[in-house]
Amino acid sequence: GQRGGAAAAGGGAGKGEGTAAAAWEVLVIEDDVPTRTLLCHGLRRQGFVVHQAGNGLEGLERMRSRSFDVVLSDVMMPVMDGVEAIQKLREWEAAALRPPRPAQLVIAVSANTDKADVDRCLAAGMSDFYPKPVNVKALVQYLQGRLPPPPPPAAAALQMQPSTRARKTDRGNRRNRHNNRRNRPRV
Repeated sequence: GQRGGAAAAGGGAGKGEGTAAAAWEVLVIEDDVPTRTLLCHGLRRQGFVVHQAGNGLEGLERMRSRSFDVVLSDVMMPVMDGVEAIQKLREWEAAALRPPRPAQLVIAVSANTDKADVDRCLAAGMSDFYPKPVNVKALVQYLQGRLPPPPPPAAAALQMQPSTRARKTDRGNRRNRHNNRRNRPRV
């Protein structure tokens, strides 16, 4: 993922199926259930595959178990806040990953937008900062500018491979051609 400075405007919703972002996977780390539900629902509607965590500790466990195209993390949460979770993630990435994978793209999502709060997030290892309230359509446009093009959907990959039935039919046709050659009278 890329690293950057403070970013875009905000205000919005949740998780999805539908647009060009269909293959991107996002982890939403948010303790406020209505906000998390809104984000997850809106992102799904925009085509993202959405995973969720209710606090920084849950988010850290999920990020250690696998990578995501992007992580959207609230900053102030119970159990473990977003800043501490990302500091621990960055320490773990540096020490535990052999071979290393690219640093996880993590966007801080917070209503605290003063320069000191943004700088604290970036210093902790957040890749960027996006202000609340979040507008999902604006967030998706922002993410589309940050993320590499998504891989083709799995359905397209399956369509590119011949079906088992087609392969069996081809095999049968080859066998019939071979048998026909053997049974021809010699001239």
